[in-house]
Amino acid sequence: MLWLQTLPAFAIWIAYIVLTRATVQQRKARYARWSRRARILAMVFGIIASLAILVCGLLLLETQPNLANGGGLTGWGILIVTLMGLLYIHLQTVVVSITLSLTFPETRRRYGASESRDTADSRPGENL
Repeated sequence: MLWLQTLPAFAIWIAYIVLTRATVQQRKARYARWSRRARILAMVFGIIASLAILVCGLLLLETQPNLANGGGLTGWGILIVTLMGLLYIHLQTVVVSITLSLTFPETRRRYGASESRDTADSRPGENL
Protein backbone atom coordinates (compact mmCIF):
# COMPACT_ATOMS: atom_id res chain seq x y z
CA MET A 1 0.00 0.00 0.00
CA LEU A 2 3.02 2.28 0.17
CA TRP A 3 2.82 3.00 -3.54
CA LEU A 4 -0.78 4.12 -3.11
CA GLN A 5 0.20 6.48 -0.29
CA THR A 6 2.99 8.04 -2.35
CA LEU A 7 0.96 8.36 -5.55
CA PRO A 8 -0.02 11.99 -4.75
CA ALA A 9 3.65 12.81 -4.16
CA PHE A 10 4.49 11.30 -7.55
CA ALA A 11 1.79 13.43 -9.20
CA ILE A 12 3.21 16.55 -7.54
CA TRP A 13 6.72 15.67 -8.74
CA ILE A 14 5.54 15.19 -12.32
CA ALA A 15 3.60 18.47 -12.19
CA TYR A 16 6.72 20.25 -10.90
CA ILE A 17 8.79 18.85 -13.77
CA VAL A 18 6.21 19.94 -16.34
CA LEU A 19 5.94 23.43 -14.85
CA THR A 20 9.70 24.01 -14.63
CA ARG A 21 10.86 22.44 -17.88
CA ALA A 22 10.71 25.80 -19.67
CA THR A 23 13.18 27.32 -17.20
CA VAL A 24 15.96 24.90 -18.10
CA GLN A 25 17.02 27.00 -21.11
CA GLN A 26 16.89 30.20 -19.05
CA ARG A 27 19.04 28.61 -16.37
CA LYS A 28 21.41 27.29 -19.02
CA ALA A 29 21.97 30.84 -20.28
CA ARG A 30 22.51 32.09 -16.72
CA TYR A 31 25.01 29.34 -15.89
CA ALA A 32 26.86 29.90 -19.18
CA ARG A 33 28.14 33.18 -17.71
CA TRP A 34 29.90 31.29 -14.92
CA SER A 35 33.45 30.05 -15.38
CA ARG A 36 33.85 26.48 -16.53
CA ARG A 37 35.47 25.51 -13.23
CA ALA A 38 32.59 27.00 -11.20
CA ARG A 39 30.03 25.13 -13.32
CA ILE A 40 31.83 21.81 -12.89
CA LEU A 41 32.10 22.30 -9.13
CA ALA A 42 28.43 23.31 -8.88
CA MET A 43 27.41 20.30 -10.97
CA VAL A 44 29.36 17.87 -8.78
CA PHE A 45 28.01 19.51 -5.63
CA GLY A 46 24.46 19.28 -6.98
CA ILE A 47 24.80 15.57 -7.69
CA ILE A 48 26.28 14.85 -4.26
CA ALA A 49 23.71 17.05 -2.49
CA SER A 50 20.79 15.37 -4.26
CA LEU A 51 22.13 11.95 -3.25
CA ALA A 52 22.60 13.17 0.34
CA ILE A 53 19.00 14.41 0.41
CA LEU A 54 17.71 10.99 -0.60
CA VAL A 55 19.88 9.16 1.94
CA CYS A 56 19.05 11.57 4.77
CA GLY A 57 15.36 11.38 3.97
CA LEU A 58 15.45 7.60 4.01
CA LEU A 59 17.29 7.60 7.35
CA LEU A 60 14.82 10.12 8.75
CA LEU A 61 11.86 7.97 7.73
CA GLU A 62 13.50 4.88 9.19
CA THR A 63 14.47 6.37 12.55
CA GLN A 64 11.43 8.52 13.36
CA PRO A 65 8.48 6.40 14.50
CA ASN A 66 5.99 9.23 13.95
CA LEU A 67 6.75 9.32 10.19
CA ALA A 68 6.30 5.66 9.35
CA ASN A 69 4.65 2.73 11.07
CA GLY A 70 4.06 -0.92 10.22
CA GLY A 71 1.15 -0.05 7.94
CA GLY A 72 3.01 2.55 5.85
CA LEU A 73 3.66 6.26 6.07
CA THR A 74 1.87 8.72 8.28
CA GLY A 75 0.72 12.12 7.01
CA TRP A 76 4.01 13.70 8.11
CA GLY A 77 5.92 10.90 6.42
CA ILE A 78 4.14 11.53 3.14
CA LEU A 79 4.90 15.24 3.48
CA ILE A 80 8.60 14.50 4.09
CA VAL A 81 8.73 12.16 1.06
CA THR A 82 7.01 14.78 -1.12
CA LEU A 83 9.33 17.61 -0.06
CA MET A 84 12.40 15.40 -0.30
CA GLY A 85 11.41 14.43 -3.84
CA LEU A 86 10.75 18.04 -4.85
CA LEU A 87 14.15 19.13 -3.58
CA TYR A 88 15.81 16.19 -5.35
CA ILE A 89 14.06 17.00 -8.63
CA HIS A 90 14.93 20.68 -8.33
CA LEU A 91 18.61 19.91 -7.77
CA GLN A 92 18.59 17.52 -10.71
CA THR A 93 17.11 20.18 -13.03
CA VAL A 94 19.84 22.58 -11.89
CA VAL A 95 22.47 19.92 -12.61
CA VAL A 96 20.95 19.30 -16.05
CA SER A 97 21.02 23.03 -16.80
CA ILE A 98 24.67 23.26 -15.80
CA THR A 99 25.50 20.15 -17.83
CA LEU A 100 23.77 21.63 -20.88
CA SER A 101 25.71 24.88 -20.47
CA LEU A 102 28.94 22.86 -20.46
CA THR A 103 27.96 20.53 -23.29
CA PHE A 104 26.35 23.03 -25.65
CA PRO A 105 28.06 26.38 -25.16
CA GLU A 106 26.63 29.42 -26.85
CA THR A 107 28.28 29.89 -30.21
CA ARG A 108 28.43 32.88 -32.50
CA ARG A 109 26.53 32.81 -35.74
CA ARG A 110 28.75 31.99 -38.65
CA TYR A 111 26.35 33.30 -41.28
CA GLY A 112 24.98 36.73 -41.98
CA ALA A 113 21.46 37.77 -41.07
CA SER A 114 20.13 37.20 -44.59
CA GLU A 115 21.99 33.93 -45.17
CA SER A 116 20.83 30.62 -43.88
CA ARG A 117 22.84 27.47 -43.42
CA ASP A 118 21.06 25.89 -46.38
CA THR A 119 22.02 28.61 -48.84
CA ALA A 120 25.55 29.00 -47.49
CA ASP A 121 26.31 25.29 -47.74
CA SER A 122 24.68 24.55 -51.08
CA ARG A 123 26.32 24.96 -54.45
CA PRO A 124 24.83 27.17 -57.16
CA GLY A 125 22.29 25.34 -59.26
CA GLU A 126 22.09 22.40 -56.84
CA ASN A 127 18.57 23.21 -55.58
CA LEU A 128 16.95 23.39 -59.03
